[in-house]
Amino acid sequence: MNRIKCIDNLIHTPRLLWVSFLSFVVIILFAPTIAASAGAGAADSSTLISAPTATVKPKKPAVSKGVKKIQGKEKAQKTGGMESGAIFAIVNGKSIPQQAYDSQLAVIMRQRFYHGNIPEDQVDVVRKEITDELVDRELLVGEAKKRGMVPDPAKFDLALADYDVRYSADPAWAQQREQFLPLLKERVDRSSLVEQMERAIRDVPQPTAKEVRIFYDQKSELFTQPESPRLSVILLQVDPSSMLEVWGKASEEAKGIFERIKGGADFAEEARLHSAHASATNGGDMGYLHAGMLSTELEAQLGKLKIGEVSEPIRMLEGISLYRIEDRIPAKLQEFQAVEKRAQELLVRERLEKARADAIRRMRATAKVKILHSATPGVAEKSSKKK
Repeated sequence: MNRIKCIDNLIHTPRLLWVSFLSFVVIILFAPTIAASAGAGAADSSTLISAPTATVKPKKPAVSKGVKKIQGKEKAQKTGGMESGAIFAIVNGKSIPQQAYDSQLAVIMRQRFYHGNIPEDQVDVVRKEITDELVDRELLVGEAKKRGMVPDPAKFDLALADYDVRYSADPAWAQQREQFLPLLKERVDRSSLVEQMERAIRDVPQPTAKEVRIFYDQKSELFTQPESPRLSVILLQVDPSSMLEVWGKASEEAKGIFERIKGGADFAEEARLHSAHASATNGGDMGYLHAGMLSTELEAQLGKLKIGEVSEPIRMLEGISLYRIEDRIPAKLQEFQAVEKRAQELLVRERLEKARADAIRRMRATAKVKILHSATPGVAEKSSKKK
Protein backbone atom coordinates (compact mmCIF):
# COMPACT_ATOMS: atom_id res chain seq x y z
CA MET A 1 0.00 0.00 0.00
CA ASN A 2 2.82 2.39 0.77
CA ARG A 3 4.29 1.83 -2.67
CA ILE A 4 0.90 2.45 -4.34
CA LYS A 5 0.39 5.60 -2.28
CA CYS A 6 3.87 6.79 -3.23
CA ILE A 7 3.06 6.39 -6.90
CA ASP A 8 -0.41 7.94 -6.54
CA ASN A 9 1.23 11.05 -5.13
CA LEU A 10 3.05 11.50 -8.43
CA ILE A 11 -0.09 11.89 -10.55
CA HIS A 12 0.57 15.58 -11.10
CA THR A 13 4.31 15.19 -11.70
CA PRO A 14 5.36 16.57 -15.13
CA ARG A 15 4.97 13.87 -17.80
CA LEU A 16 8.66 13.29 -18.58
CA LEU A 17 9.52 12.86 -14.91
CA TRP A 18 6.49 10.61 -14.41
CA VAL A 19 7.35 8.29 -17.30
CA SER A 20 10.99 8.15 -16.19
CA PHE A 21 9.99 7.36 -12.63
CA LEU A 22 7.58 4.54 -13.52
CA SER A 23 10.18 2.86 -15.69
CA PHE A 24 12.70 3.30 -12.93
CA VAL A 25 10.50 1.54 -10.35
CA VAL A 26 10.83 -1.79 -12.11
CA ILE A 27 14.55 -1.42 -12.74
CA ILE A 28 15.15 -0.76 -9.06
CA LEU A 29 13.12 -3.69 -7.78
CA PHE A 30 13.66 -6.40 -10.39
CA ALA A 31 16.88 -5.81 -12.33
CA PRO A 32 19.47 -8.31 -11.08
CA THR A 33 22.61 -9.07 -13.07
CA ILE A 34 22.73 -12.66 -14.30
CA ALA A 35 26.51 -12.86 -14.38
CA ALA A 36 26.85 -11.65 -10.80
CA SER A 37 24.24 -13.94 -9.26
CA ALA A 38 25.63 -16.94 -11.11
CA GLY A 39 29.00 -16.26 -9.50
CA ALA A 40 29.70 -14.99 -6.03
CA GLY A 41 26.30 -13.34 -5.49
CA ALA A 42 24.55 -10.16 -6.49
CA ALA A 43 26.69 -7.17 -7.32
CA ASP A 44 26.60 -3.98 -5.32
CA SER A 45 23.26 -2.29 -5.86
CA SER A 46 24.78 1.07 -6.66
CA THR A 47 26.22 -0.37 -9.85
CA LEU A 48 22.96 -1.92 -10.99
CA ILE A 49 20.64 1.08 -11.04
CA SER A 50 20.52 3.90 -13.55
CA ALA A 51 19.25 7.22 -12.28
CA PRO A 52 16.17 8.77 -13.94
CA THR A 53 16.53 11.87 -16.00
CA ALA A 54 14.05 14.41 -17.27
CA THR A 55 16.28 15.84 -19.95
CA VAL A 56 17.75 12.88 -21.80
CA LYS A 57 15.59 10.32 -23.53
CA PRO A 58 17.69 7.26 -24.44
CA LYS A 59 17.65 6.20 -28.05
CA LYS A 60 15.89 2.89 -28.58
CA PRO A 61 18.14 0.25 -30.14
CA ALA A 62 17.03 -1.59 -33.24
CA VAL A 63 15.05 -4.69 -32.35
CA SER A 64 16.26 -7.85 -34.09
CA LYS A 65 14.16 -10.82 -35.17
CA GLY A 66 15.59 -12.81 -32.28
CA VAL A 67 14.51 -10.20 -29.73
CA LYS A 68 11.07 -9.91 -31.29
CA LYS A 69 10.66 -13.65 -31.07
CA ILE A 70 11.64 -13.63 -27.41
CA GLN A 71 9.36 -10.76 -26.51
CA GLY A 72 6.38 -11.97 -28.56
CA LYS A 73 3.32 -12.02 -26.35
CA GLU A 74 5.50 -10.97 -23.42
CA LYS A 75 5.46 -7.37 -24.58
CA ALA A 76 3.51 -5.33 -22.06
CA GLN A 77 0.33 -3.68 -23.23
CA LYS A 78 0.37 0.07 -23.17
CA THR A 79 -2.30 2.62 -22.36
CA GLY A 80 -1.84 6.24 -23.34
CA GLY A 81 1.88 5.69 -23.75
CA MET A 82 2.23 4.30 -20.20
CA GLU A 83 3.02 0.70 -19.21
CA SER A 84 -0.15 -1.09 -18.06
CA GLY A 85 1.73 -3.10 -15.42
CA ALA A 86 1.70 -6.52 -17.08
CA ILE A 87 2.86 -9.31 -14.79
CA PHE A 88 5.46 -11.78 -16.05
CA ALA A 89 5.30 -14.31 -13.23
CA ILE A 90 4.01 -14.93 -9.71
CA VAL A 91 6.34 -16.66 -7.25
CA ASN A 92 4.83 -17.70 -3.94
CA GLY A 93 2.33 -14.86 -4.25
CA LYS A 94 4.94 -12.24 -5.20
CA SER A 95 4.56 -10.63 -8.63
CA ILE A 96 7.41 -10.14 -11.08
CA PRO A 97 6.54 -7.48 -13.71
CA GLN A 98 6.98 -8.14 -17.41
CA GLN A 99 9.30 -5.15 -17.60
CA ALA A 100 11.75 -7.00 -15.33
CA TYR A 101 12.04 -9.69 -18.00
CA ASP A 102 12.41 -7.07 -20.74
CA SER A 103 15.13 -5.29 -18.76
CA GLN A 104 17.11 -8.51 -18.34
CA LEU A 105 16.76 -9.21 -22.04
CA ALA A 106 18.18 -5.76 -22.80
CA VAL A 107 21.17 -6.44 -20.51
CA ILE A 108 21.93 -9.75 -22.24
CA MET A 109 21.61 -8.13 -25.66
CA ARG A 110 24.18 -5.49 -24.73
CA GLN A 111 26.60 -7.94 -23.14
CA ARG A 112 26.51 -10.84 -25.59
CA PHE A 113 24.91 -9.97 -28.91
CA TYR A 114 26.68 -6.89 -30.17
CA HIS A 115 24.86 -6.83 -33.51
CA GLY A 116 21.41 -7.12 -31.96
CA ASN A 117 20.75 -10.61 -33.32
CA ILE A 118 20.14 -13.68 -31.18
CA PRO A 119 20.83 -16.88 -33.15
CA GLU A 120 17.69 -18.95 -33.57
CA ASP A 121 19.21 -21.90 -31.70
CA GLN A 122 19.85 -19.69 -28.65
CA VAL A 123 16.46 -17.98 -28.35
CA ASP A 124 14.92 -20.58 -26.04
CA VAL A 125 18.15 -20.79 -24.04
CA VAL A 126 18.06 -17.05 -23.37
CA ARG A 127 14.39 -17.18 -22.45
CA LYS A 128 14.95 -19.93 -19.91
CA GLU A 129 18.04 -18.22 -18.47
CA ILE A 130 16.15 -15.01 -17.77
CA THR A 131 13.13 -16.82 -16.35
CA ASP A 132 15.24 -18.97 -14.04
CA GLU A 133 17.21 -15.94 -12.84
CA LEU A 134 14.12 -13.91 -11.97
CA VAL A 135 12.35 -16.83 -10.27
CA ASP A 136 15.44 -17.97 -8.36
CA ARG A 137 16.09 -14.46 -7.10
CA GLU A 138 12.55 -14.18 -5.76
CA LEU A 139 12.91 -17.58 -4.08
CA LEU A 140 16.18 -16.50 -2.43
CA VAL A 141 14.57 -13.32 -1.05
CA GLY A 142 11.65 -15.32 0.33
CA GLU A 143 13.90 -17.96 1.89
CA ALA A 144 16.07 -15.28 3.51
CA LYS A 145 13.01 -13.78 5.18
CA LYS A 146 11.91 -17.23 6.39
CA ARG A 147 15.31 -17.71 8.01
CA GLY A 148 15.00 -14.40 9.82
CA MET A 149 17.73 -12.64 7.88
CA VAL A 150 17.60 -8.85 7.87
CA PRO A 151 19.05 -6.43 5.31
CA ASP A 152 22.31 -4.68 6.07
CA PRO A 153 21.35 -0.99 6.65
CA ALA A 154 24.86 0.17 5.81
CA LYS A 155 24.35 -0.92 2.20
CA PHE A 156 21.41 1.45 1.78
CA ASP A 157 23.36 4.34 3.31
CA LEU A 158 26.25 3.71 0.91
CA ALA A 159 23.97 3.42 -2.12
CA LEU A 160 22.10 6.62 -1.27
CA ALA A 161 25.33 8.54 -0.63
CA ASP A 162 26.62 7.37 -4.00
CA TYR A 163 23.47 8.60 -5.76
CA ASP A 164 23.58 11.94 -3.99
CA VAL A 165 27.13 12.48 -5.23
CA ARG A 166 26.68 11.17 -8.77
CA TYR A 167 23.43 12.99 -9.51
CA SER A 168 23.74 16.10 -7.38
CA ALA A 169 23.52 18.32 -10.47
CA ASP A 170 20.58 16.46 -12.04
CA PRO A 171 17.27 18.31 -11.52
CA ALA A 172 15.31 15.07 -12.00
CA TRP A 173 17.13 13.51 -9.05
CA ALA A 174 16.42 16.52 -6.86
CA GLN A 175 12.70 16.42 -7.69
CA GLN A 176 12.22 12.67 -7.41
CA ARG A 177 14.60 11.88 -4.55
CA GLU A 178 12.03 11.62 -1.76
CA GLN A 179 9.65 9.46 -3.80
CA PHE A 180 12.56 7.35 -4.93
CA LEU A 181 13.98 6.56 -1.47
CA PRO A 182 11.49 3.82 -0.46
CA LEU A 183 12.06 2.08 -3.78
CA LEU A 184 15.83 2.36 -3.54
CA LYS A 185 15.68 0.95 -0.02
CA GLU A 186 13.59 -2.01 -1.14
CA ARG A 187 15.98 -2.67 -4.05
CA VAL A 188 19.08 -2.53 -1.84
CA ASP A 189 17.41 -4.57 0.90
CA ARG A 190 16.47 -7.28 -1.58
CA SER A 191 20.03 -7.40 -2.90
CA SER A 192 21.34 -7.62 0.66
CA LEU A 193 19.07 -10.57 1.41
CA VAL A 194 20.09 -12.32 -1.80
CA GLU A 195 23.77 -11.85 -0.96
CA GLN A 196 23.24 -13.30 2.51
CA MET A 197 21.36 -16.30 1.13
CA GLU A 198 24.03 -16.88 -1.53
CA ARG A 199 26.68 -16.98 1.19
CA ALA A 200 24.56 -19.27 3.37
CA ILE A 201 23.83 -21.87 0.70
CA ARG A 202 27.42 -21.79 -0.54
CA ASP A 203 28.86 -22.36 2.92
CA VAL A 204 30.67 -25.63 2.29
CA PRO A 205 33.62 -27.06 4.24
CA GLN A 206 37.10 -26.89 2.79
CA PRO A 207 38.17 -30.24 1.28
CA THR A 208 40.80 -32.33 3.01
CA ALA A 209 44.11 -33.15 1.34
CA LYS A 210 42.83 -36.68 0.77
CA GLU A 211 39.68 -35.42 -0.95
CA VAL A 212 41.73 -33.15 -3.21
CA ARG A 213 43.91 -36.10 -4.21
CA ILE A 214 40.86 -38.22 -5.00
CA PHE A 215 39.46 -35.38 -7.11
CA TYR A 216 42.77 -35.17 -8.99
CA ASP A 217 42.75 -38.90 -9.69
CA GLN A 218 39.11 -38.94 -10.79
CA LYS A 219 39.35 -35.82 -12.98
CA SER A 220 42.81 -36.39 -14.42
CA GLU A 221 41.76 -34.89 -17.76
CA LEU A 222 41.59 -31.48 -16.06
CA PHE A 223 45.28 -31.69 -15.21
CA THR A 224 46.60 -33.23 -18.40
CA GLN A 225 48.73 -31.08 -20.68
CA PRO A 226 47.34 -31.69 -24.21
CA GLU A 227 49.50 -32.91 -27.03
CA SER A 228 51.46 -30.07 -28.68
CA PRO A 229 52.30 -30.48 -32.37
CA ARG A 230 55.05 -28.53 -34.06
CA LEU A 231 53.83 -27.47 -37.51
CA SER A 232 55.13 -25.89 -40.68
CA VAL A 233 52.73 -24.30 -43.15
CA ILE A 234 52.52 -23.07 -46.72
CA LEU A 235 49.64 -20.65 -47.21
CA LEU A 236 48.44 -19.55 -50.64
CA GLN A 237 46.39 -16.57 -49.63
CA VAL A 238 42.99 -15.96 -51.24
CA ASP A 239 40.50 -13.24 -50.37
CA PRO A 240 37.39 -14.98 -48.94
CA SER A 241 35.16 -12.99 -51.32
CA SER A 242 37.10 -14.03 -54.41
CA MET A 243 35.43 -15.72 -57.38
CA LEU A 244 35.50 -19.51 -57.71
CA GLU A 245 38.01 -19.16 -60.54
CA VAL A 246 40.53 -17.53 -58.18
CA TRP A 247 40.05 -20.25 -55.59
CA GLY A 248 40.42 -22.85 -58.31
CA LYS A 249 43.77 -21.46 -59.46
CA ALA A 250 45.07 -21.39 -55.90
CA SER A 251 43.95 -24.97 -55.41
CA GLU A 252 45.76 -26.10 -58.54
CA GLU A 253 48.92 -24.28 -57.45
CA ALA A 254 48.72 -25.95 -54.02
CA LYS A 255 48.37 -29.38 -55.65
CA GLY A 256 51.46 -28.67 -57.71
CA ILE A 257 53.45 -27.74 -54.58
CA PHE A 258 52.19 -30.86 -52.83
CA GLU A 259 53.34 -33.07 -55.72
CA ARG A 260 56.77 -31.42 -55.83
CA ILE A 261 57.24 -31.99 -52.08
CA LYS A 262 56.20 -35.63 -52.51
CA GLY A 263 58.83 -35.84 -55.26
CA GLY A 264 61.57 -34.62 -52.93
CA ALA A 265 61.32 -30.82 -52.97
CA ASP A 266 62.20 -29.09 -49.68
CA PHE A 267 59.07 -27.98 -47.76
CA ALA A 268 60.90 -25.05 -46.15
CA GLU A 269 62.14 -23.75 -49.50
CA GLU A 270 58.66 -24.03 -51.03
CA ALA A 271 57.31 -22.07 -48.07
CA ARG A 272 59.86 -19.29 -48.58
CA LEU A 273 58.95 -19.06 -52.26
CA HIS A 274 55.17 -19.35 -52.16
CA SER A 275 53.72 -18.93 -48.65
CA ALA A 276 51.93 -15.74 -47.57
CA HIS A 277 52.05 -16.80 -43.91
CA ALA A 278 54.16 -14.81 -41.44
CA SER A 279 56.30 -17.91 -40.91
CA ALA A 280 57.44 -18.00 -44.56
CA THR A 281 60.84 -16.43 -43.84
CA ASN A 282 61.42 -19.20 -41.29
CA GLY A 283 60.61 -21.93 -43.79
CA GLY A 284 56.99 -22.09 -42.65
CA ASP A 285 57.90 -23.21 -39.12
CA MET A 286 55.07 -22.17 -36.76
CA GLY A 287 56.64 -23.74 -33.68
CA TYR A 288 54.77 -25.78 -31.09
CA LEU A 289 51.03 -25.06 -30.91
CA HIS A 290 48.82 -25.59 -27.88
CA ALA A 291 45.31 -26.97 -27.82
CA GLY A 292 42.76 -24.47 -29.08
CA MET A 293 45.12 -22.59 -31.38
CA LEU A 294 43.77 -24.53 -34.37
CA SER A 295 40.16 -25.24 -35.29
CA THR A 296 38.70 -28.54 -34.15
CA GLU A 297 38.34 -29.69 -37.76
CA LEU A 298 41.95 -28.87 -38.62
CA GLU A 299 43.24 -30.55 -35.45
CA ALA A 300 41.33 -33.70 -36.43
CA GLN A 301 42.80 -33.70 -39.93
CA LEU A 302 46.37 -33.10 -38.81
CA GLY A 303 46.02 -35.58 -35.99
CA LYS A 304 45.99 -38.38 -38.58
CA LEU A 305 49.43 -37.42 -39.92
CA LYS A 306 52.69 -38.89 -38.70
CA ILE A 307 55.81 -36.86 -37.98
CA GLY A 308 57.35 -35.76 -41.27
CA GLU A 309 54.15 -36.19 -43.31
CA VAL A 310 52.58 -33.37 -45.33
CA SER A 311 48.85 -32.78 -45.58
CA GLU A 312 47.08 -32.50 -48.88
CA PRO A 313 45.87 -28.95 -49.70
CA ILE A 314 43.27 -27.79 -47.17
CA ARG A 315 40.89 -24.95 -47.91
CA MET A 316 40.85 -22.39 -45.09
CA LEU A 317 39.06 -19.08 -44.65
CA GLU A 318 42.19 -17.17 -45.68
CA GLY A 319 43.25 -19.45 -48.54
CA ILE A 320 44.69 -22.88 -49.36
CA SER A 321 47.18 -24.41 -46.92
CA LEU A 322 49.55 -27.34 -46.70
CA TYR A 323 50.92 -28.47 -43.34
CA ARG A 324 53.83 -30.64 -42.29
CA ILE A 325 54.12 -32.28 -38.88
CA GLU A 326 57.63 -31.52 -37.62
CA ASP A 327 57.30 -33.00 -34.12
CA ARG A 328 54.85 -33.82 -31.35
CA ILE A 329 55.07 -33.46 -27.59
CA PRO A 330 52.68 -36.12 -26.27
CA ALA A 331 49.95 -35.35 -23.76
CA LYS A 332 51.22 -35.50 -20.19
CA LEU A 333 49.49 -35.69 -16.83
CA GLN A 334 50.94 -32.99 -14.57
CA GLU A 335 52.32 -34.11 -11.23
CA PHE A 336 49.90 -33.74 -8.32
CA GLN A 337 52.30 -31.54 -6.37
CA ALA A 338 52.44 -29.08 -9.28
CA VAL A 339 48.64 -28.68 -9.55
CA GLU A 340 47.49 -29.39 -5.99
CA LYS A 341 46.35 -25.81 -5.38
CA ARG A 342 44.44 -25.68 -8.66
CA ALA A 343 42.83 -29.04 -7.89
CA GLN A 344 41.68 -27.72 -4.52
CA GLU A 345 40.20 -24.58 -6.14
CA LEU A 346 38.36 -26.61 -8.77
CA LEU A 347 36.96 -28.99 -6.16
CA VAL A 348 35.75 -26.09 -4.00
CA ARG A 349 34.11 -24.45 -7.04
CA GLU A 350 32.39 -27.71 -7.96
CA ARG A 351 31.03 -28.08 -4.43
CA LEU A 352 29.84 -24.48 -4.31
CA GLU A 353 27.96 -24.84 -7.57
CA LYS A 354 26.39 -28.12 -6.45
CA ALA A 355 25.38 -26.65 -3.08
CA ARG A 356 23.63 -23.72 -4.79
CA ALA A 357 21.92 -25.94 -7.37
CA ASP A 358 20.69 -28.30 -4.63
CA ALA A 359 19.35 -25.40 -2.54
CA ILE A 360 17.48 -23.87 -5.49
CA ARG A 361 16.08 -27.29 -6.37
CA ARG A 362 14.71 -27.71 -2.84
CA MET A 363 13.12 -24.24 -2.92
CA ARG A 364 11.51 -24.88 -6.29
CA ALA A 365 10.14 -28.24 -5.13
CA THR A 366 7.77 -26.52 -2.68
CA ALA A 367 7.30 -23.21 -4.48
CA LYS A 368 4.22 -22.00 -6.33
CA VAL A 369 5.51 -20.53 -9.57
CA LYS A 370 3.16 -19.37 -12.30
CA ILE A 371 4.52 -17.92 -15.54
CA LEU A 372 1.84 -15.64 -16.98
CA HIS A 373 3.77 -14.58 -20.08
CA SER A 374 5.44 -17.71 -21.44
CA ALA A 375 9.25 -17.47 -21.42
CA THR A 376 9.86 -21.08 -22.40
CA PRO A 377 7.76 -23.35 -24.60
CA GLY A 378 4.93 -25.02 -22.75
CA VAL A 379 5.54 -23.22 -19.44
CA ALA A 380 2.74 -20.68 -19.50
CA GLU A 381 0.02 -21.00 -16.93
CA LYS A 382 1.75 -23.92 -15.18
CA SER A 383 2.69 -24.23 -11.54
CA SER A 384 5.97 -25.81 -10.48
CA LYS A 385 4.49 -27.08 -7.20
CA LYS A 386 4.19 -30.83 -7.05
CA LYS A 387 0.66 -32.05 -6.58
